[in-house]
Formats: sequence, structure tokens, C-alpha cells
Amino acid sequence: ILNGYRVVFTQITSWLDDTIVVGDTGGFGVSDGTAFSCTLTATDNAGNSKSITHNLTIDLTKPTVISALTGTSYDTSTELETTSKTDSVKVTFSESLGASSGSPNDFTVGGSTPSAATVGSKAPDKDSVYLTVATLAADAKPEVIVTGVINDKAGNALDTSASVTTDTVIASDGLK
Repeated sequence: ILNGYRVVFTQITSWLDDTIVVGDTGGFGVSDGTAFSCTLTATDNAGNSKSITHNLTIDLTKPTVISALTGTSYDTSTELETTSKTDSVKVTFSESLGASSGSPNDFTVGGSTPSAATVGSKAPDKDSVYLTVATLAADAKPEVIVTGVINDKAGNALDTSASVTTDTVIASDGLK
């Protein structure tokens, strides 16, 4: 930081907590997923003030697999979906993903590891991973399983434990 200051705000309790603890001012009672704003105002010795407001959202929700569709890929040069691709499966999640989520080793499609994985880089495709797989039959509906770590933009990871079913989906036939 050149010619400026760095401010770090810390407190004992969570932003989500609204109880007061001895020696602390308490949390803010912000609900998970609710947008709120935080304003920082600085005033110099001459009385000049400057305020900056940032909009924030606390996100503790883990992403889940919503659907899979054969035949849809993502063209990174145009940042658009392409259809009728016999070697592609689109996996859609419940929310936008972190840009580094989705390596081929994080999935199996029909029991095989994809050769490539691309996270959509532009809305409305930021919630999808596009997998390149071996050529699929026109009526293919392969089982798609998340086997690795898929994170949303806040860093929450999809739960791939054996006790949940949010990591497996049967692909819909997008090739017909």
C-alpha cells in the first residue's frame, strides 16, 4: 500500500452471532446469504473525510450438483456454450464456482475420468463445469460423480462424503 493505511477489523465473535460476550461488543447478527454493507470513514487532522462503502455477503453454503447434460461444451475464446458436442458433459451446480474449481480428476463420467474440465467464466455459466469425455452415444445418460474438491467463490467445498447424495447425478440426454 503506497501512501495509505491498511485497516484490519477483528473481534472475538462471528459476524453471524448477535450475542454479546464479556469483553466484546458482540457480533452483527448477519444471516448467511444476506447482503449487507460496511462503511469505513477516515478523517484527517484538517477535518477532511472520505468514506468507502463495500457490499458484502456472508456465504457459508456449500455448493451442490444440480444437473448434468450431455452434448454441451464451453468455448473459452467466445465465452459461450456450444451444443451438439458428442464429447462433452455440462455439470451445473447450485451457485457460482471459484475459477480454480473443476480439474478433470475431480469427476468421473460413466466410470472414466474426463480429459479436460473448464469452469464457465461468464454469467450465466459461472455455476457450471464443462467436461471433455470420450465420444458419447446419441442417447447416452452417463452417471456423473464429483470425486474431488469443488469450491464456490467463497471457498465452501461441495460435500463428497458417503453420507450425502449431492455429488452424483445422471446426465440428461442433450444430444438426442
